Amino acid sequence: MPKIPAICRTCGLMFPSGLAYMGPGMIVSRSFSGCPRCRSDAPILSGYTTLISGLVAFIISDEIEFSEKQRMIDAATSISSGKVRPAEAIASIDGDGAKVLREWTSLGISFASLLVAVASLLLAYSTSGGNQPLDSIAMEKFDETLATIQQPDSRIAPAYSQRPVAMGSKVKPQLKQGQAPTTSAKPPNENRKARRARMKKERTNKGK
Repeated sequence: MPKIPAICRTCGLMFPSGLAYMGPGMIVSRSFSGCPRCRSDAPILSGYTTLISGLVAFIISDEIEFSEKQRMIDAATSISSGKVRPAEAIASIDGDGAKVLREWTSLGISFASLLVAVASLLLAYSTSGGNQPLDSIAMEKFDETLATIQQPDSRIAPAYSQRPVAMGSKVKPQLKQGQAPTTSAKPPNENRKARRARMKKERTNKGK
């Protein structure tokens, strides 16, 4: 049975919650599910059933041309692939398709990726003459696709440092022929006793 998804606010993971879909009109309010990645309490999406119903209504509508439905799917594909930003993709289409895409992308790019798979399946199924409830088909496809997409952990910092690191100079002094290197350079973290010993040694070497 399809599950209502949850999105973790701690690590960003979207996953099927422990709450099963009970049919159209189901209302979810202030419900949480344990995140399988970071163990935080993740809120279950309260408007998920409405989003699915809106997508189904868009796909099966006789008043919307097939080409408009396909343009919405193409726009969602461009978003999920990173070719265009959500606002640009939404602006490129009109009417109900823009509304559906705006609602889904408001929940993140991962939702746009899932929309591509779900909407493509619904469009193909609706034109094939199938008679199964599209809401259930959409949610089953959502669950199936959700299990396959890559989702980064928002808690993990970049692998590289964004702050420049000061590097100590390692340039060696140029020595004249026959000249031995000296120890006049002050060693790091030198205390007073060590400094006095070093200076005494330098004076002794100069007097020879």
